[in-house]
Amino acid sequence: MTRHTISVSLQGIKKFAWRKNLSGFFSVNGRSLTNAEVRKVVEYGIAKGYATNEDIPTDEVVKLLGWNDNNDRYIDIRDGSLYRHNHGQQQISELF
Repeated sequence: MTRHTISVSLQGIKKFAWRKNLSGFFSVNGRSLTNAEVRKVVEYGIAKGYATNEDIPTDEVVKLLGWNDNNDRYIDIRDGSLYRHNHGQQQISELF
């Protein structure tokens, strides 16, 4: 099966789709972004001068969304929970 990706204009999203629910509009590392996350990424990309979603490096999106802040946090893409490893024990809190 062939996988296709498309580039979407960030300004175009603001102009033509901003009033809609943007959940799932983008995915990063196999995880669909929520409405709020998509909006945050679009605003960030425009502010940084990026033209399309493909112009924004994945590592910048991960950092922007707080998925990896060098404190041993990660997102479990199965249920959206935020896990933190601290002194060998796993503490769980809800991210969404």
